[in-house]
Amino acid sequence: MEDDKKILVVTNSNYQEKDCVDQLNQMGFDNILSATNGVEALKLLRDNPIDLVLSDWDFSGTDGLELLKTIKNSPSLQGAPFIFLTAHTNEDKNRQAMTYGAVDNFVQSSSSIGLKENIEIVLNRGIRNILIVEDSDIQREICMAQLQ
Repeated sequence: MEDDKKILVVTNSNYQEKDCVDQLNQMGFDNILSATNGVEALKLLRDNPIDLVLSDWDFSGTDGLELLKTIKNSPSLQGAPFIFLTAHTNEDKNRQAMTYGAVDNFVQSSSSIGLKENIEIVLNRGIRNILIVEDSDIQREICMAQLQ
């Protein structure tokens, strides 16, 4: 089904990695790479064409937000969509992640249904035209930045 897509999972938790890889396998993804920190993730991104990055917020050396910033600031890496995986909800972190280019922030649960839907949307989305109707220049700019 999705075996041609290459997904990178970044987490320093063996349990979270196994759980995520198991869920991805159940969804039909077989080409999964793993990294335990930002340095490993960047090496894998530079050496492999990655279709999607699933990253935890916290891991050793740097955090997920710094990894995202590095990816989005590197022209050769910025193509891969980035989804944060987290066990908690923090609206400030969510807004910050979207500002820097994350396409989603998924709160992990025991069910893989939500994750599957989010991944399918990200990997299968086509070109969309979006009209932003907003009278405030600042709010319009914020909306455009978040959508990009």
